[in-house]
Amino acid sequence: MSPTGLYVLRELGGFGVDVIGVDKEFACASWSRFIRAAGKCWIESSRDRLVSKLIDFAKSVEEKPVLIPTSDYYIEFLIENFELLSEEFLVSTGYKRAALALLDKTLFSELCVGANIEAPRIWRLSKDSDVSAFESEIKYPCILKPVFIHLAKPFLRGEKLLVVNSITETRELMSKFPSESGDWFLQELVPGEESRITLLAGIATDDGDLSEYFTARKLRQYPPGFGSASLVESEECEETARLSKRLVRAAGYSGIFGAEFKRDPRDGRLKAIEINPRPTLWFQISHDAGKRIVQKLVEELVGVDSNAGEVQRNGVVWRYLLKDMYSKIFYMLVPRRFALPPPDVSSTRRVAGRSWPVFSLDDPLPVFAEFLVSIRKFVGRIV
Repeated sequence: MSPTGLYVLRELGGFGVDVIGVDKEFACASWSRFIRAAGKCWIESSRDRLVSKLIDFAKSVEEKPVLIPTSDYYIEFLIENFELLSEEFLVSTGYKRAALALLDKTLFSELCVGANIEAPRIWRLSKDSDVSAFESEIKYPCILKPVFIHLAKPFLRGEKLLVVNSITETRELMSKFPSESGDWFLQELVPGEESRITLLAGIATDDGDLSEYFTARKLRQYPPGFGSASLVESEECEETARLSKRLVRAAGYSGIFGAEFKRDPRDGRLKAIEINPRPTLWFQISHDAGKRIVQKLVEELVGVDSNAGEVQRNGVVWRYLLKDMYSKIFYMLVPRRFALPPPDVSSTRRVAGRSWPVFSLDDPLPVFAEFLVSIRKFVGRIV
Protein backbone atom coordinates (compact mmCIF):
# COMPACT_ATOMS: atom_id res chain seq x y z
CA MET A 1 0.00 0.00 0.00
CA SER A 2 2.84 2.30 -0.98
CA PRO A 3 2.20 5.07 -3.56
CA THR A 4 2.27 2.30 -6.19
CA GLY A 5 -0.60 0.50 -4.51
CA LEU A 6 -2.36 3.83 -3.98
CA TYR A 7 -2.40 4.36 -7.75
CA VAL A 8 -4.09 0.98 -8.23
CA LEU A 9 -6.65 1.71 -5.49
CA ARG A 10 -7.53 5.09 -6.96
CA GLU A 11 -7.80 3.97 -10.57
CA LEU A 12 -9.95 0.95 -9.77
CA GLY A 13 -11.88 2.61 -6.94
CA GLY A 14 -12.66 5.57 -9.15
CA PHE A 15 -13.95 3.16 -11.78
CA GLY A 16 -16.34 1.66 -9.22
CA VAL A 17 -14.37 -1.49 -8.39
CA ASP A 18 -14.52 -2.72 -4.78
CA VAL A 19 -10.88 -2.89 -3.63
CA ILE A 20 -8.99 -4.38 -0.66
CA GLY A 21 -5.43 -3.26 0.14
CA VAL A 22 -2.86 -5.55 1.77
CA ASP A 23 0.56 -4.79 3.28
CA LYS A 24 2.96 -5.94 5.99
CA GLU A 25 2.77 -2.58 7.77
CA PHE A 26 1.06 0.80 7.71
CA ALA A 27 1.60 2.74 4.46
CA CYS A 28 0.12 5.79 2.75
CA ALA A 29 -2.70 3.96 0.97
CA SER A 30 -3.94 2.72 4.36
CA TRP A 31 -5.84 5.99 4.64
CA SER A 32 -7.24 6.10 1.12
CA ARG A 33 -10.98 6.71 1.05
CA PHE A 34 -11.37 3.77 -1.33
CA ILE A 35 -10.58 1.24 1.40
CA ARG A 36 -10.65 3.08 4.73
CA ALA A 37 -14.37 3.74 4.88
CA ALA A 38 -15.13 0.09 4.14
CA GLY A 39 -12.48 -1.19 6.57
CA LYS A 40 -10.81 -3.10 3.76
CA CYS A 41 -7.21 -2.53 4.75
CA TRP A 42 -5.35 -5.69 5.78
CA ILE A 43 -2.05 -5.53 7.68
CA GLU A 44 -0.57 -9.03 7.66
CA SER A 45 3.14 -9.89 8.03
CA SER A 46 2.77 -13.69 7.86
CA ARG A 47 2.72 -15.14 4.34
CA ASP A 48 1.01 -18.34 5.50
CA ARG A 49 -1.76 -16.44 7.27
CA LEU A 50 -2.19 -14.17 4.26
CA VAL A 51 -2.66 -17.15 1.94
CA SER A 52 -5.38 -18.51 4.22
CA LYS A 53 -7.02 -15.12 4.61
CA LEU A 54 -7.08 -14.53 0.83
CA ILE A 55 -8.53 -17.96 0.09
CA ASP A 56 -11.21 -17.56 2.77
CA PHE A 57 -12.15 -14.19 1.34
CA ALA A 58 -12.31 -15.47 -2.25
CA LYS A 59 -14.62 -18.29 -1.20
CA SER A 60 -16.92 -15.82 0.57
CA VAL A 61 -17.76 -13.82 -2.57
CA GLU A 62 -19.83 -14.85 -5.58
CA GLU A 63 -17.38 -14.03 -8.37
CA LYS A 64 -13.62 -14.60 -8.55
CA PRO A 65 -11.71 -11.52 -7.34
CA VAL A 66 -8.67 -10.16 -9.22
CA LEU A 67 -5.25 -10.25 -7.56
CA ILE A 68 -2.62 -7.58 -8.44
CA PRO A 69 0.80 -7.46 -6.70
CA THR A 70 2.30 -3.96 -6.41
CA SER A 71 5.73 -4.71 -4.91
CA ASP A 72 8.54 -7.24 -5.44
CA TYR A 73 7.71 -8.83 -2.08
CA TYR A 74 4.20 -9.67 -3.26
CA ILE A 75 5.39 -10.83 -6.68
CA GLU A 76 7.59 -13.36 -4.88
CA PHE A 77 4.64 -14.26 -2.63
CA LEU A 78 2.39 -14.79 -5.66
CA ILE A 79 4.96 -16.89 -7.52
CA GLU A 80 5.39 -19.13 -4.45
CA ASN A 81 1.62 -19.59 -4.02
CA PHE A 82 0.45 -19.37 -7.62
CA GLU A 83 -1.18 -22.80 -7.82
CA LEU A 84 -3.25 -22.24 -4.68
CA LEU A 85 -4.24 -18.64 -5.36
CA SER A 86 -4.97 -19.01 -9.08
CA GLU A 87 -7.72 -21.50 -8.22
CA GLU A 88 -9.61 -18.83 -6.29
CA PHE A 89 -8.49 -15.58 -7.99
CA LEU A 90 -8.23 -14.15 -11.47
CA VAL A 91 -4.51 -13.51 -11.85
CA SER A 92 -2.17 -12.96 -14.81
CA THR A 93 -0.51 -16.21 -15.92
CA GLY A 94 2.86 -14.45 -16.05
CA TYR A 95 3.17 -14.98 -12.30
CA LYS A 96 3.24 -18.75 -12.71
CA ARG A 97 6.89 -18.80 -13.81
CA ALA A 98 7.88 -16.06 -16.25
CA ALA A 99 7.87 -13.18 -13.74
CA LEU A 100 10.91 -14.65 -11.98
CA ALA A 101 13.08 -14.03 -15.06
CA LEU A 102 12.17 -10.34 -14.84
CA LEU A 103 12.48 -10.07 -11.05
CA ASP A 104 15.95 -11.71 -10.89
CA LYS A 105 18.32 -9.16 -12.45
CA THR A 106 20.88 -11.77 -13.54
CA LEU A 107 18.19 -13.86 -15.27
CA PHE A 108 16.97 -10.65 -16.88
CA SER A 109 20.45 -10.02 -18.26
CA GLU A 110 20.47 -13.50 -19.79
CA LEU A 111 17.02 -12.84 -21.24
CA CYS A 112 18.29 -9.68 -22.96
CA VAL A 113 21.15 -11.62 -24.54
CA GLY A 114 18.74 -14.28 -25.80
CA ALA A 115 16.38 -11.64 -27.22
CA ASN A 116 19.29 -9.81 -28.88
CA ILE A 117 18.56 -6.62 -26.96
CA GLU A 118 21.42 -4.52 -25.69
CA ALA A 119 21.77 -4.18 -21.91
CA PRO A 120 24.52 -3.29 -19.44
CA ARG A 121 26.85 -6.20 -18.76
CA ILE A 122 26.68 -7.78 -15.29
CA TRP A 123 28.84 -9.98 -13.06
CA ARG A 124 27.09 -11.94 -10.28
CA LEU A 125 28.67 -11.92 -6.81
CA SER A 126 28.36 -13.63 -3.47
CA LYS A 127 30.30 -13.10 -0.26
CA ASP A 128 32.77 -15.76 -1.42
CA SER A 129 33.22 -14.43 -4.98
CA ASP A 130 36.72 -13.70 -6.24
CA VAL A 131 36.30 -10.33 -7.96
CA SER A 132 39.84 -10.52 -9.35
CA ALA A 133 38.68 -13.35 -11.66
CA PHE A 134 36.99 -10.81 -13.91
CA GLU A 135 38.83 -7.66 -12.83
CA SER A 136 40.19 -7.03 -16.33
CA GLU A 137 36.64 -7.00 -17.78
CA ILE A 138 35.23 -4.34 -15.43
CA LYS A 139 35.43 -0.63 -16.21
CA TYR A 140 34.95 1.53 -13.11
CA PRO A 141 32.87 3.30 -11.97
CA CYS A 142 30.14 0.68 -12.04
CA ILE A 143 27.03 -0.25 -10.09
CA LEU A 144 26.73 -2.73 -7.23
CA LYS A 145 23.15 -4.01 -6.80
CA PRO A 146 21.31 -6.82 -4.98
CA VAL A 147 19.76 -9.52 -7.18
CA PHE A 148 16.51 -9.13 -5.21
CA ILE A 149 16.33 -5.54 -3.95
CA HIS A 150 13.58 -6.19 -1.39
CA LEU A 151 15.93 -8.55 0.50
CA ALA A 152 18.66 -5.89 0.80
CA LYS A 153 16.59 -2.80 1.67
CA PRO A 154 17.65 -2.71 5.35
CA PHE A 155 21.32 -2.86 4.32
CA LEU A 156 20.96 -0.19 1.62
CA ARG A 157 19.20 2.23 4.01
CA GLY A 158 17.16 4.07 1.39
CA GLU A 159 19.46 3.57 -1.60
CA LYS A 160 18.63 1.26 -4.52
CA LEU A 161 22.25 0.48 -5.32
CA LEU A 162 25.84 1.48 -4.67
CA VAL A 163 28.32 3.10 -7.04
CA VAL A 164 31.83 1.66 -6.74
CA ASN A 165 34.99 3.21 -8.17
CA SER A 166 37.60 0.47 -7.69
CA ILE A 167 38.11 -3.22 -7.03
CA THR A 168 39.26 -2.35 -3.50
CA GLU A 169 35.96 -0.58 -2.79
CA THR A 170 34.05 -3.52 -4.27
CA ARG A 171 35.81 -6.02 -2.02
CA GLU A 172 35.27 -3.81 1.04
CA LEU A 173 31.52 -3.56 0.42
CA MET A 174 31.20 -7.27 -0.36
CA SER A 175 32.69 -8.09 3.03
CA LYS A 176 29.82 -6.19 4.66
CA PHE A 177 26.97 -7.92 2.80
CA PRO A 178 24.58 -9.51 5.33
CA SER A 179 23.81 -13.11 4.41
CA GLU A 180 20.06 -12.42 4.37
CA SER A 181 20.49 -9.88 1.55
CA GLY A 182 21.15 -12.67 -0.97
CA ASP A 183 23.52 -12.45 -3.93
CA TRP A 184 24.64 -9.19 -5.51
CA PHE A 185 26.01 -8.21 -8.89
CA LEU A 186 28.23 -5.64 -10.53
CA GLN A 187 26.66 -3.86 -13.49
CA GLU A 188 28.23 -1.80 -16.22
CA LEU A 189 27.37 1.89 -15.87
CA VAL A 190 25.53 3.40 -18.85
CA PRO A 191 26.88 6.97 -19.01
CA GLY A 192 24.87 10.12 -19.58
CA GLU A 193 22.28 12.04 -17.61
CA GLU A 194 19.30 10.22 -16.13
CA SER A 195 16.92 12.22 -18.34
CA ARG A 196 17.97 9.79 -21.10
CA ILE A 197 15.85 7.08 -19.44
CA THR A 198 12.64 6.05 -21.21
CA LEU A 199 9.73 4.27 -19.52
CA LEU A 200 6.79 2.12 -20.51
CA ALA A 201 3.71 1.01 -18.59
CA GLY A 202 1.97 -1.82 -20.38
CA ILE A 203 -0.01 -5.05 -20.46
CA ALA A 204 1.49 -8.08 -22.19
CA THR A 205 -0.97 -10.62 -23.59
CA ASP A 206 -0.65 -14.41 -23.66
CA ASP A 207 0.15 -14.31 -27.39
CA GLY A 208 3.11 -11.94 -26.93
CA ASP A 209 1.44 -8.66 -27.93
CA LEU A 210 0.77 -5.46 -25.95
CA SER A 211 -2.94 -4.83 -25.43
CA GLU A 212 -2.25 -1.40 -23.92
CA TYR A 213 0.80 0.74 -23.19
CA PHE A 214 1.93 4.21 -22.21
CA THR A 215 5.42 5.71 -22.63
CA ALA A 216 7.25 8.46 -20.76
CA ARG A 217 10.69 9.85 -19.99
CA LYS A 218 12.28 9.81 -16.56
CA LEU A 219 13.85 13.22 -15.86
CA ARG A 220 15.10 12.87 -12.29
CA GLN A 221 15.41 10.15 -9.67
CA TYR A 222 15.69 9.79 -5.93
CA PRO A 223 18.32 9.01 -4.80
CA PRO A 224 19.94 11.09 -7.58
CA GLY A 225 21.30 9.24 -10.57
CA PHE A 226 20.33 5.68 -9.66
CA GLY A 227 17.07 5.64 -7.72
CA SER A 228 13.34 5.51 -8.33
CA ALA A 229 11.59 8.16 -10.42
CA SER A 230 10.99 11.54 -8.84
CA LEU A 231 10.22 13.55 -12.02
CA VAL A 232 8.61 12.01 -15.13
CA GLU A 233 7.07 13.46 -18.31
CA SER A 234 4.65 11.68 -20.64
CA GLU A 235 6.27 11.32 -24.05
CA GLU A 236 5.65 8.93 -26.95
CA CYS A 237 8.49 6.58 -27.86
CA GLU A 238 7.72 3.74 -30.25
CA GLU A 239 11.26 2.35 -29.92
CA THR A 240 10.67 1.80 -26.20
CA ALA A 241 7.38 0.05 -26.98
CA ARG A 242 8.99 -2.16 -29.62
CA LEU A 243 11.87 -3.27 -27.37
CA SER A 244 9.55 -3.83 -24.40
CA LYS A 245 7.33 -6.05 -26.52
CA ARG A 246 10.33 -8.12 -27.64
CA LEU A 247 11.50 -8.59 -24.05
CA VAL A 248 8.20 -9.68 -22.50
CA ARG A 249 7.58 -11.97 -25.47
CA ALA A 250 11.03 -13.56 -25.02
CA ALA A 251 10.30 -14.02 -21.31
CA GLY A 252 6.89 -15.57 -22.02
CA TYR A 253 5.43 -13.06 -19.59
CA SER A 254 1.82 -11.90 -19.66
CA GLY A 255 0.31 -9.28 -17.38
CA ILE A 256 1.00 -5.73 -16.27
CA PHE A 257 4.59 -4.46 -16.26
CA GLY A 258 6.82 -1.38 -16.22
CA ALA A 259 9.91 -1.21 -18.47
CA GLU A 260 12.97 1.03 -18.27
CA PHE A 261 15.64 1.74 -20.89
CA LYS A 262 18.46 4.27 -21.14
CA ARG A 263 19.75 5.87 -24.34
CA ASP A 264 23.52 5.48 -24.40
CA PRO A 265 25.24 8.72 -25.56
CA ARG A 266 28.11 6.67 -26.98
CA ASP A 267 26.01 5.11 -29.75
CA GLY A 268 22.50 6.61 -29.36
CA ARG A 269 20.94 3.19 -28.73
CA LEU A 270 18.48 2.24 -25.99
CA LYS A 271 19.88 -0.20 -23.42
CA ALA A 272 17.50 -2.32 -21.32
CA ILE A 273 17.76 -1.50 -17.61
CA GLU A 274 14.89 -3.50 -16.11
CA ILE A 275 11.34 -4.74 -16.46
CA ASN A 276 9.17 -4.89 -13.35
CA PRO A 277 6.31 -7.43 -13.62
CA ARG A 278 3.89 -5.14 -11.77
CA PRO A 279 2.74 -1.51 -11.64
CA THR A 280 5.57 0.78 -10.53
CA LEU A 281 5.86 4.04 -8.59
CA TRP A 282 5.30 6.44 -11.52
CA PHE A 283 2.22 4.70 -13.04
CA GLN A 284 -0.11 7.44 -11.77
CA ILE A 285 1.07 9.62 -14.66
CA SER A 286 -0.36 7.12 -17.16
CA HIS A 287 -3.79 7.65 -15.57
CA ASP A 288 -3.48 11.45 -15.58
CA ALA A 289 -2.25 11.41 -19.19
CA GLY A 290 -5.33 9.51 -20.37
CA LYS A 291 -4.43 5.82 -20.13
CA ARG A 292 -6.14 3.34 -17.77
CA ILE A 293 -3.60 0.52 -17.55
CA VAL A 294 -4.86 -1.26 -14.41
CA GLN A 295 -8.49 -0.79 -15.38
CA LYS A 296 -7.73 -2.38 -18.76
CA LEU A 297 -5.97 -5.30 -17.04
CA VAL A 298 -8.95 -5.99 -14.78
CA GLU A 299 -11.39 -5.81 -17.69
CA GLU A 300 -9.29 -8.33 -19.63
CA LEU A 301 -9.05 -10.72 -16.67
CA VAL A 302 -12.78 -10.49 -15.98
CA GLY A 303 -13.57 -10.85 -19.68
CA VAL A 304 -15.57 -7.69 -20.35
CA ASP A 305 -15.27 -5.18 -23.19
CA SER A 306 -12.75 -2.48 -22.35
CA ASN A 307 -13.61 1.20 -22.04
CA ALA A 308 -10.02 2.19 -21.28
CA GLY A 309 -8.65 2.87 -24.76
CA GLU A 310 -7.97 6.62 -24.64
CA VAL A 311 -5.15 8.38 -26.51
CA GLN A 312 -2.04 9.26 -24.52
CA ARG A 313 -1.63 12.95 -23.71
CA ASN A 314 1.99 14.12 -23.91
CA GLY A 315 3.60 16.82 -21.79
CA VAL A 316 2.01 15.76 -18.48
CA VAL A 317 4.57 15.99 -15.65
CA TRP A 318 4.54 13.69 -12.61
CA ARG A 319 6.53 14.76 -9.55
CA TYR A 320 7.25 13.09 -6.20
CA LEU A 321 7.66 16.51 -4.65
CA LEU A 322 9.85 16.21 -1.52
CA LYS A 323 12.13 13.57 -3.00
CA ASP A 324 12.47 15.49 -6.25
CA MET A 325 13.29 18.69 -4.37
CA TYR A 326 16.16 16.84 -2.70
CA SER A 327 17.45 15.57 -6.07
CA LYS A 328 17.12 19.02 -7.64
CA ILE A 329 19.17 20.61 -4.84
CA PHE A 330 21.69 17.77 -5.08
CA TYR A 331 22.35 18.55 -8.74
CA MET A 332 22.64 22.26 -8.01
CA LEU A 333 25.45 21.39 -5.59
CA VAL A 334 26.64 18.21 -7.34
CA PRO A 335 30.30 17.42 -6.77
CA ARG A 336 32.43 16.94 -9.87
CA ARG A 337 33.23 13.38 -8.84
CA PHE A 338 29.56 12.28 -9.18
CA ALA A 339 29.20 9.53 -11.77
CA LEU A 340 26.52 11.23 -13.92
CA PRO A 341 25.99 14.79 -15.23
CA PRO A 342 22.90 16.83 -14.19
CA PRO A 343 19.71 15.83 -16.06
CA ASP A 344 18.03 17.98 -18.68
CA VAL A 345 14.61 18.99 -17.32
CA SER A 346 14.02 21.96 -19.66
CA SER A 347 10.97 20.29 -21.24
CA THR A 348 9.03 20.79 -17.98
CA ARG A 349 8.89 24.57 -18.45
CA ARG A 350 5.75 24.08 -20.53
CA VAL A 351 3.44 21.36 -19.31
CA ALA A 352 0.11 19.96 -20.45
CA GLY A 353 -0.87 18.82 -16.97
CA ARG A 354 0.35 17.82 -13.52
CA SER A 355 0.39 14.44 -11.81
CA TRP A 356 1.25 13.50 -8.22
CA PRO A 357 1.92 10.08 -6.66
CA VAL A 358 0.16 10.75 -3.33
CA PHE A 359 -1.55 14.17 -3.32
CA SER A 360 -5.18 14.27 -4.45
CA LEU A 361 -7.95 16.70 -3.48
CA ASP A 362 -10.39 13.85 -4.03
CA ASP A 363 -8.50 11.55 -1.64
CA PRO A 364 -6.49 13.79 0.74
CA LEU A 365 -5.62 11.61 3.76
CA PRO A 366 -2.81 9.53 2.13
CA VAL A 367 -0.65 12.69 2.09
CA PHE A 368 -0.69 12.77 5.90
CA ALA A 369 -0.09 9.03 6.08
CA GLU A 370 2.91 9.39 3.76
CA PHE A 371 4.31 12.08 6.04
CA LEU A 372 4.11 9.70 9.01
CA VAL A 373 5.71 6.90 6.99
CA SER A 374 8.56 9.22 5.93
CA ILE A 375 9.26 10.15 9.55
CA ARG A 376 9.29 6.48 10.53
CA LYS A 377 11.75 5.64 7.75
CA PHE A 378 13.99 8.58 8.57
CA VAL A 379 14.17 7.66 12.25
CA GLY A 380 14.79 4.02 11.34
CA ARG A 381 17.77 4.95 9.16
CA ILE A 382 19.50 7.17 11.68
CA VAL A 383 18.98 4.98 14.74
